[in-house]
Amino acid sequence: AKLKFLLSDAYLQLGKYTQAEQILLYLANEEKALYGEEQTTSLADISINLGLAYLKLEKYDQAKFAWQKALTIYEHQKTDL
Repeated sequence: AKLKFLLSDAYLQLGKYTQAEQILLYLANEEKALYGEEQTTSLADISINLGLAYLKLEKYDQAKFAWQKALTIYEHQKTDL
């Protein structure tokens, strides 16, 4: 999973946003399959990058949703500390 996340990051940096989106969606589904509805920081990291891909693809509502999800996860993790 870590290698795929790095690959998605490389795609974002190269401007290949559709490819990054596809990998990030795959990773998000993989996280959900492994951890169920548990909100992990890995899922938050994926959501941040997914938001970036959506922004570049002009999918603004999806970008906002992805970033809100990441923020919610980070806030929840902070309260668990």
